[in-house]
Amino acid sequence: MEVTAVNKYAYSVGRTKALETKLLDRGKIDRMIEAEDAEAVLRVLSETEYGDLIAEIKSAEEFERILYVGLKRTYSVVRSFYPDPELVNLFTLKYDFHNLKVLLKSKFSDQGADELLIDLGEIADVVSKLMKEDISEISKKLPEDYARAVERMLDEFNTSKDPQIIDALLDAEMFALMREFASQSDFLLKLLKMYIDLNNIKILIRSKKLAKSKSFLGYALLENGGLPKDDLLKIHDRSLDAMISELCKTEYGEIIAEGAEHYEKEESLFLFEKLFDDMIMEYMKKAKYVAFGLEPLAGYIVAKENEIKLIRMLLVGKLNEIPNERIKEMVREGYV
Repeated sequence: MEVTAVNKYAYSVGRTKALETKLLDRGKIDRMIEAEDAEAVLRVLSETEYGDLIAEIKSAEEFERILYVGLKRTYSVVRSFYPDPELVNLFTLKYDFHNLKVLLKSKFSDQGADELLIDLGEIADVVSKLMKEDISEISKKLPEDYARAVERMLDEFNTSKDPQIIDALLDAEMFALMREFASQSDFLLKLLKMYIDLNNIKILIRSKKLAKSKSFLGYALLENGGLPKDDLLKIHDRSLDAMISELCKTEYGEIIAEGAEHYEKEESLFLFEKLFDDMIMEYMKKAKYVAFGLEPLAGYIVAKENEIKLIRMLLVGKLNEIPNERIKEMVREGYV
């Protein structure tokens, strides 16, 4: 690595370390869990870097808007000092493809869905304008990578006419782009494999419960995870218990065993997703000990995304009067 590159990374890592000190610590999280209502949660947040955003809303019910602004600010700050902007793109692609799904489904159903768009990512403004245009204009006005993804999805959809495959096909295109962005780093490729495995395991379990066909799984399961797609397809025909037993032999065995037990009782993958998030956070904590490189920045971005997810969960819990003990069970592993 050249000296100039080292200096860029050193500066970026230094900035990241400073930002990490502003992440919510366990003390503030506990105060929010024990807060009597959503307004009390906002009062705790007003003592943090979210204070200026809290001041802009009149009630707790408006919280969603400030969380998106907080995320947008995070991505913007990291982009301002990191030498390679593709790192941030790796994490914002999910918003771009969410918006593409909203756009395409609105065209197929002839129903407006502007309120479902998320003002994050690289193409939010373009997609918002395309909501008012004919479907034939979409590929012409999107950046090349997104246009290619849409064209591939439309080709498959025009053949099958199955609306269920829209999400699956766009997810496949999204993860293919993510893989391109992550290719510079073994650390990021491992993270991406974990995300793909989580997605595939959830699809496999849900498809069994919903009696989805193997051909549907062929579309829905993603390539390039740690668990080979072909191996997952092979166990689809087994009973749910036999399928879970086979998945428990993988590196995710403990998570799958505990999450599957909860799923059978509650018909919810919540615990499984929580345990997987905790596993990813433990993996990301390794990034804190890297002196030069992109790992600390990736760790901070994931930590910030999880922090936003935590705040949303706490506020929703308080607004719906969920008991504190139940909220505490839902809290994910922290980065600090």
